[in-house]
Formats: sequence, C-alpha cells, structure tokens
Amino acid sequence: MPIEVLEQAGALPDNLPLWRYMKLSSLFLLIEGATFFPSIATLRAADPLEGDLQPDPPWVSGALAKLCGQPAADELDEWLLAGAEDWARRYHELNKDNPQHNTVFFVDLYQRQLAKRRAVSCWFASDIESAGMWSIYGRGGVAVGTTIGALKNALPDNRHFQISRIRYADRRCSSPDRFNPEAPADRPYIHRPYFIKGREYHHEQEVRVVTFCYGQEKGVTVRNIKSDGLICEVILSPLWPHGEAKAVAAVLRKHPWQNEPVIRSSDLLGSMPENEETHERFEVFFSEFGEYTEEGVPQLMREL
Repeated sequence: MPIEVLEQAGALPDNLPLWRYMKLSSLFLLIEGATFFPSIATLRAADPLEGDLQPDPPWVSGALAKLCGQPAADELDEWLLAGAEDWARRYHELNKDNPQHNTVFFVDLYQRQLAKRRAVSCWFASDIESAGMWSIYGRGGVAVGTTIGALKNALPDNRHFQISRIRYADRRCSSPDRFNPEAPADRPYIHRPYFIKGREYHHEQEVRVVTFCYGQEKGVTVRNIKSDGLICEVILSPLWPHGEAKAVAAVLRKHPWQNEPVIRSSDLLGSMPENEETHERFEVFFSEFGEYTEEGVPQLMREL
C-alpha cells in the first residue's frame, strides 16, 4: 500500500534527520522488526490536549462530504449513529430537524471514533539531541536516529501510512498563525485533527506517522519493519551509569546487523561520568530540568 506524505505543514526531504526517544525494551522490539503505535485515544489518557485542537464542525462536515462524495458522508453518519450510546441517539432524535445540531452532533461522533482508529508513531525532527526530549520521553532509555527516507523505506507495504509534520496552530482566534480552513496549506488537515497541535507543543518539532487501528484496541503493533535500514544511530541515555551504558552498548553490537548503526553514549552533558558521585550530579540536573505536571487532569479542571 502507498505511503502518503503530506508536506503542507512543512517539507519532508529524505535526508531530514529524525529521533525517537524510547524505553530500552521498545528498542529491542524495534530491532526485532516491530513497534507499537498507540491510538490517539490512548495518548489522550496521558495528555488531555492531544487532538483537542480541531476545526469548527461545519468545515469538518464539508471536507468529509468532498472527500468521497455525499453518499459516503451519509453512510458515515449512519454508521456513527448506529454505534452511539442510547442517550446520544435519543438526544439526536429530539433535535434531528435542527441542521446546526446535526452538524455538531455527527462531527463530534466522527472525531471521537477517529481518535480510537488512528494510531501514531511520533518522531522529533532535529540534527541534534534534545534535553527536553530526554527528560520527557527518554529518561533511562535511548534515542534512535534515522531519516525520513530511511523511515519510508522501512515501513511495511501491507498497510497504509500517512506521514506529516505536525501543524502547530495558535489557539488565539486573532493570531495570523491560527488554523485557517480556507488556507490551502491547512485544508488537508481539516478532517485529520491528529496532525494538529497547539503552538505550546512547537518545541517538539514532531513528524508523525499515522495508520489505522481497530477501535476496541489501544493501538496496533506494526510488524515487518525493516529495522536494519531504519536504525541509523542509537544514543544511550546520559542518566545511565558508565558501566551499564558500556554493557548495553556491548549487547547491541552483538546483534547481527546488516548495516551496524552508530552506537554511543549521549554527549549532551559532556563525557560519560566515570563514577557514581558524578553520575548523581547529572541525575539531579535532569530531575530539575523542565516543569513536571500532573497527568490526566482534564482541561476544565486545570483552568482557573
């Protein structure tokens, strides 16, 4: 199946360097040719703002009707209504003659069901390591380096993938950088809210790979990944004691690579500490880096 590359949110040349910060166990799974893509709904359990920045319902409804024609849009509405909760169907029955209600009602159902059926793999576009990414996603793990070209070549051809930079939009309606459905660059993302985030996430410089998953699952394990061509570099966490880092590097080098990647310790904070006292100072630095927030608190609970 084809890989669909969307570049309206930013160019994706084949030589663009990418990083994915992950647990060591996730690296071993990737080396075996598999990786887990969590669904958008699963990501929301840890980040309530995931996928919450969405175009207005009339734009979404219009985009869906144009995508495959009105009959396909009507079929989607019937399917959404059949799968809705009893109270939602009763509420719709009372208000079905209100066109504005219908638009908001069905777009809300669509976005909720879409979040269960789109699974993603998130990559950081940069030519250097990121202290923020280590602190948030890679604590005690590794950073895997690759490129857009290597990523596209490594994905299996038995399923459909979309790849795009995240469209970081300003939440302020008066901002020139707000999401504008009338703009040609924003139009492809109207019915794909999983490619839209608020500007508060801009530091992540995310490139996202998206595929389908079943609604009753928390995501999908994508198999048959050509990991030997995907993994160009493996950087070991700067938090690891020197002895542990050497041991993990030795194990990784024993793998029968066809093209062995660069395997090294992070030099983010200088040379790898040689003793536990120095290592503890590194750990204190990372524990104080950035702001730690309580996870899972809904937006209405957090706002004053």
